[in-house]
Amino acid sequence: MTMTSTGASERRPGAGGRGQAAPWWCAVALLCACGTTTTTPGVAFQVDGSGQSGDSGALQDAGGGVDAGDVSAGTDGAAAEVADTSAETTGSDVADAAPPADTAPDVGKDVEAPKSCTFEAALGPSGKECPDDQLCVGDVGACKGTVQGVCKPVITTCQGATGSPVCDCKGKTWSNACEAQKNAQTIASDGACVVTGPQPCGGNTGGICPLGQVCDPATCTQGAAGVCVPDPTGGPCPDGGKPECGCNEKTYPNTCYRLLASVAKKAEGACPPNAGAELCKIGPAGKQIGTCPAGAWCQVYDTNPIPCTGEGECVPVPPVCDNSVLPVCGCDFQSYGNACKAGLAKANVKDKGACGGGGCTEGQNTCGAGSYCAVPKGQCGGQGVCIQTADPQSCTGVIDPVCGCDNKTYANPGCAAVAGVVVKSNGACN
Repeated sequence: MTMTSTGASERRPGAGGRGQAAPWWCAVALLCACGTTTTTPGVAFQVDGSGQSGDSGALQDAGGGVDAGDVSAGTDGAAAEVADTSAETTGSDVADAAPPADTAPDVGKDVEAPKSCTFEAALGPSGKECPDDQLCVGDVGACKGTVQGVCKPVITTCQGATGSPVCDCKGKTWSNACEAQKNAQTIASDGACVVTGPQPCGGNTGGICPLGQVCDPATCTQGAAGVCVPDPTGGPCPDGGKPECGCNEKTYPNTCYRLLASVAKKAEGACPPNAGAELCKIGPAGKQIGTCPAGAWCQVYDTNPIPCTGEGECVPVPPVCDNSVLPVCGCDFQSYGNACKAGLAKANVKDKGACGGGGCTEGQNTCGAGSYCAVPKGQCGGQGVCIQTADPQSCTGVIDPVCGCDNKTYANPGCAAVAGVVVKSNGACN
């Protein structure tokens, strides 16, 4: 006997006395009910082909078995939502958080080429050739005529700048090109300046004298330009040389003494009598008639018929005297090594040479301790006057060799005077 629908539809009697199999529509109703019920996404009910639930169970993980229409709609919505979110994030939020892509300046458009400029080398750049805060920097070596250059920013500090020394067109050496440009100087060449003659200084030259030299102005005008000369500071000056008239109307024995007093030179030779000088007079007994200002004394004219008396004028007491030996006899009957030292004692000169025709003979050591017999240079063994040996500070480091009457070489005349020796000749002894 073949078991077909009878065996398959056999059921126990249910309520209401129904013993028949469940109608097919019940399965359909159940399926429809499940289709309208909200379920967990990705899970669906599955019914086997016979209309009965399979052994695998009514609930099965369907994964991608969701209704195609629902999945498509859900996917499209999610993608659109993600796209919207991405657009919102990468479009507005990212634009607000990150800087614009085009932040670098357009060099070709924004940076201008340096502006060309010119100026006269003798006058230097004025700043008017360039825009504000810029200066015309000339080409290297352009020291004469019209200088070609370019406008560059004005430099206010060169702290930390490096580079080799440079020489400007005025003969001054700068530690580097930055310092030269900072001071608006045109560079003549690389490296330190090579000085072949007196180095200019002061005034508008911009030159500064190196160590061991001082600037000697060429005129009496304040701030005048000059040249660098050896610095006499450190000791008394050597003897000899030509007198010079300082801009202070005082006469100095030589250039060294004038520089030591920091006075510019007015003229070669002694200062001429001052036309506006205060007049004075010395009476027959040597008494002065009238007074002179402080720091001055009455010097009688050499043309007076009687020495030591007559008209004269008030002159400044010499600021300093050298140790040259040209003995004179003062009107006070005192012998002096030279006329300057007589003036330092405010004594007029009565006669050339020592008083009384000479009180000693050079080389015989007849003068007292601390003195020696002074005679004019080259008159060894002649008649002279006893004067005190020079102060030790008169023996400076200046090299100007002389040969003494004792046939010894001395560094300079001052050193010979300190030793109490008369100078026989200039230069070292043979």
